[in-house]
Amino acid sequence: MAIREIQPSQRPERNAPAQSTPKKERQGRLSLVPQLPSIDFSNLNIRSITSVEREQKSFAIICMSLAIAGLLSMFGLNMALTEGAFKVKELKLQVIEMNELREAALTQVSTISSPEILAQSASRLGMVPSTTPRFLQLVGKQ
Repeated sequence: MAIREIQPSQRPERNAPAQSTPKKERQGRLSLVPQLPSIDFSNLNIRSITSVEREQKSFAIICMSLAIAGLLSMFGLNMALTEGAFKVKELKLQVIEMNELREAALTQVSTISSPEILAQSASRLGMVPSTTPRFLQLVGKQ
């Protein structure tokens, strides 16, 4: 707002008696705001609200702290679960690979241990099949 009217004020000297100036003259010296209707403040109770404001601020700080701590803990938990899920997936892939290797090894063993393959391996090593079977009789000590 603009200053409507400025008049130099006269300062009374310290030892001079106080002069009473009319109300209208005092109001006209400096007016920054429009005149408001007079309010009777005698019925109002004046009390300090600083403690209430302080409690509200501390409550707001506590609520914000709890909200931030909750969000950070959820973020950490989410990261841990995601990391665990990646490990589980990697381990499942390893299990699948190990099962495939096991099946391949079992197939190879069953192929090698078949009677036809054993006969071929024996003939390659120079072994010949027996025409007359012989039985061993173990004699124990009497």
